[in-house]
Amino acid sequence: MKLWDLQGRELASFPTHLAPVSAISFRPDGKAIATASRDGTAQVWSLQGRKVLTLKGHQGWVMYVTFSRDGKAIATASRDKTAKLWNLQGQELLTLRGHEDAVTGIGFSGDGQTIATSSTDRTVRLWNRQGDRLQVLQGHTDAVAALHLGPDNRLLASGGEDRSIRLWSLDGLMGAQASVSQPATGVMTWYDALGKEAIWGVSFSPDSKSIGTTGRYTLAKLWTSTGRELLTLQGHMDTVRSLQFSPDGKRILTASKDKTIKLWNLNGKLLRTLRGHRADVRSATFSPDGKTIASASWDTTAKLWNLDGQELVTLRGHQAGLRSIQFSPDGQAIATTSEDGTAKLWDRQGKALATLRGHQGGVLALSFSPDGQVIATTSADKTIKLWNRQGKELKTLKGHAAEVNAASFSPNGQILATACEAAYIYLWSRDGELLQVLGGHPAGIRSLSFSPDGQTLASSDASGNVVLWRLDLQSNLDALLEQGCKWVGDYLNNSTDVKQSDRHLCDSFVINP
Repeated sequence: MKLWDLQGRELASFPTHLAPVSAISFRPDGKAIATASRDGTAQVWSLQGRKVLTLKGHQGWVMYVTFSRDGKAIATASRDKTAKLWNLQGQELLTLRGHEDAVTGIGFSGDGQTIATSSTDRTVRLWNRQGDRLQVLQGHTDAVAALHLGPDNRLLASGGEDRSIRLWSLDGLMGAQASVSQPATGVMTWYDALGKEAIWGVSFSPDSKSIGTTGRYTLAKLWTSTGRELLTLQGHMDTVRSLQFSPDGKRILTASKDKTIKLWNLNGKLLRTLRGHRADVRSATFSPDGKTIASASWDTTAKLWNLDGQELVTLRGHQAGLRSIQFSPDGQAIATTSEDGTAKLWDRQGKALATLRGHQGGVLALSFSPDGQVIATTSADKTIKLWNRQGKELKTLKGHAAEVNAASFSPNGQILATACEAAYIYLWSRDGELLQVLGGHPAGIRSLSFSPDGQTLASSDASGNVVLWRLDLQSNLDALLEQGCKWVGDYLNNSTDVKQSDRHLCDSFVINP
């Protein structure tokens, strides 16, 4: 080991481990140094090179070592898939188990009460000082090689072999038992314990306190916003395709591959079963006043029903199975999408008002803007199209690398979120400008839903994950870029790895400390 002053002068040199040293860390008071080694140990040294302590207990290389911020504890991370805490006398305090591969890094929060670990299993995990796992941060697509917890307990940075650096917002997430994922925006993820089943649909209740999900099984579920399961709706005989809350939040509507629609109360009691479709019912929704139900089926028809289950009208005109259905915000029009490559607008009497033509593949989903003047459609052709109420195409949005499965306007109408089979969410302005890309899902995203206050976006994927993204929808593209420049400003200015020409990338932004 060599010690140097800031002018580059060598102060001391002394031998340490008999195998390569993988990490080194100063004690916060600067009076001792800890080293980690491939010999399976960590050691503590005085500044004069005297060995103070040897920490033995790992069954593989020690990949990283660090002191707690108060200097009273030492943490080690090992290739044996564990991390350990030690006191300054070399006594092992606890072992953190749960990673599925080598633990590459470890760090303490500013208050010392939370520990973060990174691993080649592609996750970052949060623990309390008693060794209980608090969170699993998922999003990296390859080994996580490094991490750093901010001193204010609010941010964690991780770097991975997927060539990405991710910033995770830890606000409110250090105490809940849930699994969390966040690339640059606050995110919470949970996983349905029924198994690796696709979650086809996700929907917020009107008060934002509950979230409904449907998947590749015969159940629908209600959850809290922290991922605690509240209720299971059981009664369908095949895959449940969609779930919607009534506008007053007192009833729930589910549509199923078993050709039926079911109406439930919030206690999970089945109120009514609507029968009449001859094939898979892909989507069902309430009218804005909550008095009418609309359903879309693979039998090429859509139907309107009253709350007693009486069929009011059948909408006919599509040439292939229907994918989705939605009322306009004023309740006067109904929009449907179909595998025939079109979307259609209808009145409440079943008359076709307009046919939206232009996609080169099946139209998979749609969303009305809150003012009802713009309709967004998504397609297997990897595009999104914006239309007016007369069926005129306004714009085509391109960028997704796979079929676009879902779309949702924010409640204020200023943001359009779209999601695709390539596992990315795109946020667009109402004018079609790309604002942000959210990554982190491990599989194709099937559904999107904004919370009524517009601050949270829920997404679900084909691996059974639900992700809650906390969004700052007041930010425009310049604001997002300015935020990014704040994060990387020091690196651009000071790193020897940055080209001189790149040091000025953020010069156009005035960065306020």
